[in-house]
Amino acid sequence: MEFKKFTAGSQAYGQDQSLEDSPVEYAENVTNVNFYDPNFDSEWADPSSSNYNTYEESSLNLAICQTIIVEEKDGNVTYNASSPDELALTNAARHFGLVFKERDENGNIVIYDENSDSTIVYELFNIIEFSSARKRMSVIVKTPEGDIVCMTKGADSIMIPRLNPGQNELIKETLVHLENFANEGLRTLILAEKVVDPAYYRDGAVNTKKPLISTVDRDAKVEQVGELIETDFELIGSTAIEDKLKKMSARLFRSSNKLNVKLWVLTGDKIETAINIGFSCKLLDSEMEIFILSETTTKGLFRQLCECIAKQKQIGFSRDVATVVGGEQLSKITAQGKEKLLEEFIRLTSQSSVVIACRVSPKQKAEVVNIIRKHEEKNNITTLAIGDGANDVNMITAAHIGVGIRGLEG
Repeated sequence: MEFKKFTAGSQAYGQDQSLEDSPVEYAENVTNVNFYDPNFDSEWADPSSSNYNTYEESSLNLAICQTIIVEEKDGNVTYNASSPDELALTNAARHFGLVFKERDENGNIVIYDENSDSTIVYELFNIIEFSSARKRMSVIVKTPEGDIVCMTKGADSIMIPRLNPGQNELIKETLVHLENFANEGLRTLILAEKVVDPAYYRDGAVNTKKPLISTVDRDAKVEQVGELIETDFELIGSTAIEDKLKKMSARLFRSSNKLNVKLWVLTGDKIETAINIGFSCKLLDSEMEIFILSETTTKGLFRQLCECIAKQKQIGFSRDVATVVGGEQLSKITAQGKEKLLEEFIRLTSQSSVVIACRVSPKQKAEVVNIIRKHEEKNNITTLAIGDGANDVNMITAAHIGVGIRGLEG
C-alpha cells in the first residue's frame, strides 16, 4: 500500500507521479508513501495559509488514530502495523512532520512535531478498534489544551451518516473527491473528529471502558460503545491509498482465463474502486458487458436481476459478461426466505466470466464460497480461495482449497 492523495477540508492534494520519478525526498524509515504535490508543500510550510489548520487536523488524525507498535534501534524509529493501510497512513503523517514517537509508560501517545521542534503528549482514554463489521476505528484522547477529542477514520458509507448536520456542502465536495480517487483505483477513508463534553464522557466512561476489556460478547458491546460515542462528527478530510498488488494480479488473471477458471473478487473496496482495479488488472475490459446490481430494495433487486438475465440471453456468447454486486445487495440476496432472489443471482453469475462483490464483510465472503459450493456441487466444481489478510480467513477455510498470502501487502 502507498499513501497517494488526500483531502483537507474541501481541498484535494496529490499529483500522479511514479515513486521512481518523484522528486520528493523521504525521511529515513518512511515507507508506504508516494505523495507529491508542490502546491501542498508550499501551503504546509506557511502557517498563515487559509487551509493550514485543516491540514494539521488531518495530519494529527493520521498520527494519532492508529494502533502502531514502535520499535527503536540505534536511534531509528520503525513502525509495525496490523495492516499495510495503517502503516501507510501513519507514515504519511510522519512525512508531513507529525511523527508518532511512542506510547509512554502510561500508554499515552507521544507525537514529535518537526515543524515546531516540539514533543506533544496526548493522554489516551480509549481505543475503539477497527473491525470489518464496524469499518471504522476511533481513538479518544485528551489534548494538551484540555479538550477530550474523539478522532475517527472509516469507510465513507459508514462515516457519512455519522457526520454532524450542517456540513452538506463540504460533504458533497468530499464525495466528489472520493469518487475521483475511487475511479483511479485508490482505496479511500473518511477522517473525522469531535470534541466530547467532559461531563458526558465522565458520566459514560464506565460504559465505554468495560466493553473494551470484556471477554463475553465483546464485539457486540464494542459496537454499542461506537453507537454511543461515534456520532455528530466534524468532517476534516479523507485519504486515498494505492494497493500495489493490483499490478502483479494482471498476469494471474490472464492465465486463469486461459485455464477456464471463473473468478470471483470479494473485496471491501467501494464499487468504483473495485471496477477501476478490475480494469487495471485486466480482469475487466471495454468489450465486456458489465452488469452492476445497485437496487436497494428486494423488489427492485429482483427486477434488475431479471433484466440482466434477459439481456445476457440476447448477448449469448458474442462477448463476455461481468457482474458487480455490493455488500448491501448481497445481504438481501442471501437473506433467509429470499430463495427466489438467490436463484436468479446464481443464474446470472453462473453465466458471468467475472463476478466482483464490493463492500463485503468477512462473513459475506465465506457465505459466497458456501453458496458456490452448494449450487455447483452437481458439476464437480472445485473452489479455491486466496486471501492476504485476517478478514479473509473465513473465506479461505470455507473453500475446497484455501491459500493465505504473506507479504508486504498483507
